[in-house]
Amino acid sequence: ALNQVEQLQVANDSLDALIMGMASLNNASAMQLVDREVMVVSDTFTANSSTVPMGYVLADEVDEVDVSVLDSQGNEVQSWQHGATPGGLTQLTFEGAEQGETYTVVVHAYRDGVEVNAQAAVVGHVDGLDFSQGMVQLVVGDELIGLDEVLLVLPAGATTVDDDATETLAQQLTQAVQELGNQLNGGTP
Repeated sequence: ALNQVEQLQVANDSLDALIMGMASLNNASAMQLVDREVMVVSDTFTANSSTVPMGYVLADEVDEVDVSVLDSQGNEVQSWQHGATPGGLTQLTFEGAEQGETYTVVVHAYRDGVEVNAQAAVVGHVDGLDFSQGMVQLVVGDELIGLDEVLLVLPAGATTVDDDATETLAQQLTQAVQELGNQLNGGTP
């Protein structure tokens, strides 16, 4: 019979193996995102076409949302005003962007006349991966983006957001877990 110290060592080894497996899964999932377009939580983007998908994320329902796109000089170039809006992701399309120009998205959301937290979301191209901080991060333009900041993954070759064609990161991770499980089980589902 194993004594308590040996049992703890076995449990610790199992936990280490599980952590390594999850890290491998994260890395494998991140590798699938290289050269893809993703919608991420961010308030800046550099336009690579005249039409740029973007949006905002709300934790809860709000009464009013004001969104502005500012050019690099701080001038408002497009704005939206929405009334009651449910929590979650709301997608927008910025028309008339100048290729190569850097823009900032400003989102103000209000409930009962009080400003509440809202996050801008923009689409960017995943150029590569970075492991310098001890975890995998996506290289999107000049920014490092954590996997937890990815809201949507656009289909390969897509440059616009289409509700019917986008995959959430959760859907991609579920698929990756199923594939990993199949490999561990010798190819049987």
